[in-house]
Amino acid sequence: MGKAVAFRQQVKRGWAALYRHLAAPRQAGDLVVLTYHSILPDETFSTPPDVFARQLEYLVERFRLVSLDAWLQRAEGGGADQRPAALVSFDDGYENFFRFAFPLLQKFEVPALLFITTGLVTGGCGVAARLGMYGHLPPLSWGQLRELQAGGVTIGSHTHRHCDLGQATRAEAAEELTYSKKILEDQLEAPIKFFAYPWGYRQNIGRETPSLLREAGYLAACSSLWGKNTAATDPYLLRRVRVDAWDTPEDFRAKVEGAWDFIGLYQKFS
Repeated sequence: MGKAVAFRQQVKRGWAALYRHLAAPRQAGDLVVLTYHSILPDETFSTPPDVFARQLEYLVERFRLVSLDAWLQRAEGGGADQRPAALVSFDDGYENFFRFAFPLLQKFEVPALLFITTGLVTGGCGVAARLGMYGHLPPLSWGQLRELQAGGVTIGSHTHRHCDLGQATRAEAAEELTYSKKILEDQLEAPIKFFAYPWGYRQNIGRETPSLLREAGYLAACSSLWGKNTAATDPYLLRRVRVDAWDTPEDFRAKVEGAWDFIGLYQKFS
């Protein structure tokens, strides 16, 4: 972790220490969606597998792990289990998900939502250059994606070219949503119901994109707007909590329990 990243992390820890006294605790009916990208040992920007395993252990102990389908339909009301709900999500579609994340998700019986940038899988459209620190990582194959789907992982779309929908025209955005959905449905022979916005901040979403998602047949979309989700949350603007490779166990617990939700307030007013 570089000095600048370390400094920012320390500043956020300070704000979290103050905000934890103001934040409402996670409640039954809440959903916390965690965002990951890469699980790899000895990779600066990837969460190590042993750390990911400990994070899953904590989630299983403190949260009710659900699929997004079930939470949206309220099919799993929790019954006697009144813990808040949590869901693990991954963006882009890197091959290390298959090697390192999937076995651990199966071991702990944790549902996962995997958002695929289809151009990364098909190749030939320059997606890697738009993936920043992760651009050098190899993608999943269609065979691996079919195996993941058969193993219970929910597959969603993350556009075809990992483009900024906030800068796209209406026609360009519609093409990204529908084309990636069609490719995934053709390859996986199953409906694709969920979407994640590349980058996912307000400026990256676009005013018309939620309505385009509805028209294309998506049921929900995940953003990078920080915080928990409740029954009142717009399903096309679901909030998430980002997990970073440099998070300490204390950082992770504070994030999932709500102490870092001050970031959502900052996003709202900035």
